[in-house]
Amino acid sequence: MQRFNEATEYLDQGEKRDEFPDQLISDIAHGYARIKPDDDQPLSTDQMVDLLRRIDNFNGFEAMIVLNDQKVRADPHRRARIIEEHLRSINPQWSDGWFEYDFASSRLRLGGKGLKSLSESGSILSGLQPRMLDISGSEISALWKEGGYAIETLDVRECPLTGPEFLQRFLHLKTLIISPNQFTKDELEFLPAWVEVIERTGTSATEL
Repeated sequence: MQRFNEATEYLDQGEKRDEFPDQLISDIAHGYARIKPDDDQPLSTDQMVDLLRRIDNFNGFEAMIVLNDQKVRADPHRRARIIEEHLRSINPQWSDGWFEYDFASSRLRLGGKGLKSLSESGSILSGLQPRMLDISGSEISALWKEGGYAIETLDVRECPLTGPEFLQRFLHLKTLIISPNQFTKDELEFLPAWVEVIERTGTSATEL
């Protein structure tokens, strides 16, 4: 996915891909081929962030680039920075929100006005594998694609959730933090007995 020198050979022979504007893909390939002569070496974190901004989520291609990059980028905090950039790209109104990742505690905290989605096609959190996910204070309405991770603590306070049904996918869930009256007892009846439901006012941002 980052073999720009190899790509330029095909482009220079007149090869084209219908899903990209010719000039966009050509400029990207030739530009990165000049600054990264070794195709076997991944882009630096700054270069990846720059690449995502130039692509600007064209046809959803950005998520595929991020997921492939996670396979070769070992440092979790550098992965987090790239994931944050992608999330800001697919949530263009999310300008004043927060994104905090702590590898030691396996905690991902993100929220703020304008954050409405964590994915467009598939979840991109696989590179972080958080056990604690805090989306309180965001505008996320569901987490259908994140249920496959080993998330043990989930904070959804003040989120405009359409319903709690997506929680059925969170098989590792131990603690669910919600706002008072966010869900009724009957709505959460399907949760296993071991899941502790905590009602708490505010959000994690207001607790700082």
